[in-house]
Amino acid sequence: MSRLRSIPEGEHDTLSLDMSMVEVFSSIDRPDVAQQLIDNASDCNLSARSRALFAEALSKSRAYIPLAIFEALATDSLCEVKSWAIRGLARFPFRSVSSTVLQAVHPPPIEDSLRTGYVCARVQDSAFEVLAKHGQIALLLRPENRPKYFFHTALERLLQAISSARLHSMLPLLDSLARTLQDARVLLKVAWVYSDLGYTEQAQSIVDRCRQLSTATGKFVLHDILSGIHHLPEAYALLVIDDIWLTHQVTRSRNDSGYLCMLYIESLERLGSEEALDRITQVVEECADGPIGIDLERALRAVEFLAPRDKEDWLIELLANHPSMERSALRRAVETSGVIGSQKSLPVLQSYFEASNRPELQHTCFWAIHSVRKRFGELWLNGEEGSTNT
Repeated sequence: MSRLRSIPEGEHDTLSLDMSMVEVFSSIDRPDVAQQLIDNASDCNLSARSRALFAEALSKSRAYIPLAIFEALATDSLCEVKSWAIRGLARFPFRSVSSTVLQAVHPPPIEDSLRTGYVCARVQDSAFEVLAKHGQIALLLRPENRPKYFFHTALERLLQAISSARLHSMLPLLDSLARTLQDARVLLKVAWVYSDLGYTEQAQSIVDRCRQLSTATGKFVLHDILSGIHHLPEAYALLVIDDIWLTHQVTRSRNDSGYLCMLYIESLERLGSEEALDRITQVVEECADGPIGIDLERALRAVEFLAPRDKEDWLIELLANHPSMERSALRRAVETSGVIGSQKSLPVLQSYFEASNRPELQHTCFWAIHSVRKRFGELWLNGEEGSTNT
């Protein structure tokens, strides 16, 4: 334990080693080791980082730790120690720890929070984690338990708990957050919880508000919208996706075109509907020999993932008409043809296999042809098979 005791303030170069030592000490179910963890976590002469690591090991320890130890550390002046102590309370019956946990829900005065930053947020986050583990999130609806404000990282955990447990009783809290939050990225997380609980109108209202804010808040809001829009009804989701795609003209702008195109393709892939797939294939057609910055291979990967059999003719035409397609995209198109193709695809695959002077493309063609023929009960190894039929 001398290694953990001697870590100076601000030392992070050996983080992985330190975390491994925490896992080792927490796995030892021995009273003497537990007592050393208690002593070191409580030792104010150690650096804040050392104490935090010992508190983490104590929180995770398999050994018996008295409740009074965690209650004492939960009042510590160091937020890192305090947060791990709160998490350690999860092992006890809730009736024994409720007052301590609910007290930790309340953040310190705003000036202290601004000074300590994210470290202070960990205490509230730990309190929400314990409430969720004990199924007591609804206690936050009581006026005396409602925090004056939420740290964003802690609020994310709370929203995840509400969504995972389908806590419809928390609708008043969601409504309050929707009215008072100003950060578009956090608001969107509230929208996805609304959607998970079945309140699509409220979710759509928030998304519409955030779309209006997106010009001021930048591409990160667009990222969050496109990453979660599949939670909402398909018709509305497609409307939003199309609007973002057209408004930002990603096919004509080099700076962010690749980034936004990736988001566009991924959002359509998550929807996975026929209309969404049609939009993906349209991008492929428009950009097959087109602008740099559009990730054509990513779009074709989405087509392969969705594996639509009715797109075989489209894929045959794509390969026939665009032999100069970007290399990785061309290989992905050939590979996809091997996944969804029938015997109709064999001529175009065979032509690429015979004409290409690039080994990597020939290799992909070989396995695409092999896969198609195998689906129809035929063994093909380019003339090296012992028998043509299996």
